[in-house]
Amino acid sequence: MADSQDEMMEYLAHRLNFIYTGLVATCDDLPLPIALPRSHDGVSSIDALAALRRAADIADEVPMPESPRAALYTAIMMFLSASDLFALLIGVEYESHRADAALALLTFSEMYILELAAWLASDND
Repeated sequence: MADSQDEMMEYLAHRLNFIYTGLVATCDDLPLPIALPRSHDGVSSIDALAALRRAADIADEVPMPESPRAALYTAIMMFLSASDLFALLIGVEYESHRADAALALLTFSEMYILELAAWLASDND
């Protein structure tokens, strides 16, 4: 793997960890909190992804308006899709379009996390 590919994979791993941490914090702050495993607890990526899938499944049950509920669901889906692409990059073959798509998905996930966090910080109107 070329140096630039190694750098991209390191950056993707960092972004995945950063965005996951944001999802954990945001899910903790929901009107009906959703507990996700914390990465510093030595949680495996398999367990974290399974917890995120469960969180997406129950997102409709969180008592909040449709817009923040959709932001929660979309942030999780974008993160899971980026994780899938990351796994392909590792397990199959590095393709720059997969790496670029994973970064784009993580950017959207972060955007929706920030949107949800803003709603949570407001008076929840």
